[in-house]
Amino acid sequence: MAGSSPLATGIGGRDWVMYQDDRTMQPGLGRSVASFPASSSTDYATSGLTIGVDTLAGTSAVVDEAVGAGRVVSFSIDPNFRAWTQGTQRLLWNALVTPSPAGLHGLAAGSRDRAAAEKAAQDAAAATIDFGLAMRVRVKAADAAATAKVLNRHGAEVARFDVGGDVLFLVANRKDLSAEEDPLFNLIVRDLDKAGIDPITVNVP
Repeated sequence: MAGSSPLATGIGGRDWVMYQDDRTMQPGLGRSVASFPASSSTDYATSGLTIGVDTLAGTSAVVDEAVGAGRVVSFSIDPNFRAWTQGTQRLLWNALVTPSPAGLHGLAAGSRDRAAAEKAAQDAAAATIDFGLAMRVRVKAADAAATAKVLNRHGAEVARFDVGGDVLFLVANRKDLSAEEDPLFNLIVRDLDKAGIDPITVNVP
């Protein structure tokens, strides 16, 4: 945490977050107020599960960006996940009620000075796959082909991403259904097990 930011009020230099295959943010026009530590940091071991932290290292968790007369505070994680992430709840509270940092002056949206950065952000957003509250299946690279067969057998709409030495599959869920509402998710888990695939992680809505 950047201790000089009003967003750090009552928190200090470090805060705990709930991260579950969320998207990552790279520093851009705004100021990175909180970022994830180096992949070698023992801080990741707090949860006992440190899979793929290399993809998080150095990325921004919270960005404070001035735009015109206002500001935008962006989170790469859900700061109020299930209303029990107390540390990041305070970050959200601070974003809502604390004053803008001293010297935070923004460029008007659509201005020439922001044009290139805005175009890059728009292109990145357009390239993002909107699968809704997707099911996420992460497997070893050696299991990727077999996992794809299981997913294809169920007619799932899938996107594949290579993450380090692993492969992450997103299964579309545009209606944001839970596992109780859509039996497909549990069927996939069952058939992965039948195929002898031991996923690294499976996140089901």
